Amino acid sequence: MPGPTVTFGPNCHAISRATGQSSLFVGTVLGGRTTGHRWGDGTMMDYRTFQGCFVTEAACTAWAARHASRYPGAPAYSRCTPVYVGLRPRG
Repeated sequence: MPGPTVTFGPNCHAISRATGQSSLFVGTVLGGRTTGHRWGDGTMMDYRTFQGCFVTEAACTAWAARHASRYPGAPAYSRCTPVYVGLRPRG
């Protein structure tokens, strides 16, 4: 993905303000993969964490599946969670 847009980005509050939607989806992917070591033995693990905010569950699921397939190693966690943006505590 090229970067933040009105329907995807790291900041759910900004997306909520831009779209007027208060219900969004947060995608989280944690994973790892073996990468080529400089000596070529392939023993180095590359661990990554990805997180993004989405307007639709379908977009979130596709994004999470794409990242999870690229980093399938442990801890191998991939999830889309519905969130409500804009709730303010009484006070």
